Amino acid sequence: MRNLDLQNIGSILPDLPGTNESRFPPAQANFEIWRDALRSCVDQFGEPVAVASFRGSCLIDDIDKSVKNWRLAPVKGQNLLRTLMRTRVASDKEEGKQTTLAELTEQAQSQSINLAGNQIGPALFSNLQAAQPPELENIRTVRLEGDSKPADTQISGSPLWLRAEPDSDEALSAAIAGDLVSWTAQ
Repeated sequence: MRNLDLQNIGSILPDLPGTNESRFPPAQANFEIWRDALRSCVDQFGEPVAVASFRGSCLIDDIDKSVKNWRLAPVKGQNLLRTLMRTRVASDKEEGKQTTLAELTEQAQSQSINLAGNQIGPALFSNLQAAQPPELENIRTVRLEGDSKPADTQISGSPLWLRAEPDSDEALSAAIAGDLVSWTAQ
């Protein structure tokens, strides 16, 4: 966002209900609530030129089909869940608990569960199990170099979402901003 600002391009990063500092109960969040929040954001700030989505946010970026959609490393909901559940299984194992993916799946269908520090309720768990990035008219898919999945282009950088601790990659940020700017100008 700072790199876009340096090029006089405004951007917003909305906090979704149940995430970050939101007062909305995390276990009650689901895709419908998140899409409603995004639509409300668009209504408040005006129609965007483009929607840029990263990883799991690509699952709910279909709020305005008339704008361009730029996606970095889109992922299926089931893949996100599998990673979160494996993290939980590993964490439980360190604490001397035996947990299986099947047990977590069964539990998540009837109650909120904590996966990698995220309270995920049954509705969101169900949304994620079935979610695929929606097909839209005007999409640019960007992946990191070395990712063999289909993409319009690849950029170099490290997969920050795989890090145990928050981090940054200035070269990746610059590459993202550069690709967004050149693509939206077309």
